Amino acid sequence: MITEHQYGVNVVEFYPHSDEDLQKLIAAKQDSYNRGSETLHYKDKAAHIHWQRSKPLEPAVMELFEEMAKGYTLVKLAFNPPLDVFAVLRKPEKTIKAELAEVAKSARKEYDQSRFELNLAETKRQVKFSVDQVKRAEDAAAAEAAAKAAAALKQDQEAAALADLLKAYAAPEVATVEGKAA
Repeated sequence: MITEHQYGVNVVEFYPHSDEDLQKLIAAKQDSYNRGSETLHYKDKAAHIHWQRSKPLEPAVMELFEEMAKGYTLVKLAFNPPLDVFAVLRKPEKTIKAELAEVAKSARKEYDQSRFELNLAETKRQVKFSVDQVKRAEDAAAAEAAAKAAAALKQDQEAAALADLLKAYAAPEVATVEGKAA
């Protein structure tokens, strides 16, 4: 994976930077962050946390209050007797603002990387097209030269064959005495 994006050296910038596309990507990433919930299986940053304890209701609720004292806000609570307590907690706003900045920075890196890879692929495609075009022109010129050489050879062979035929089927010369016509 290329980490340094250098246009004009080995890559042509066919697709220039677009602030509109970048802002769409950042908005999509931030929207996903705000809707998402961090769980054991979803490790990306999210504004919510899936909190679960397999304890009786009273100790689980006490732990939940400890989390809420840290600044988390209760969004949803569920209890599945006898031991499972589930909650969705929203992170403190200070944490959310800091993580949203990280999400935006990550989206910028992702946008730059994807644009560079797109430009790299297009550069390779254009180079291949140019090389193939030159090769096709050379092949056409070689084919034309070969066709001309074949035509010249055929013409020479036909002329030689005709000369041989004319020589073979020519009327034999009759020996004559000088001055008398045969």
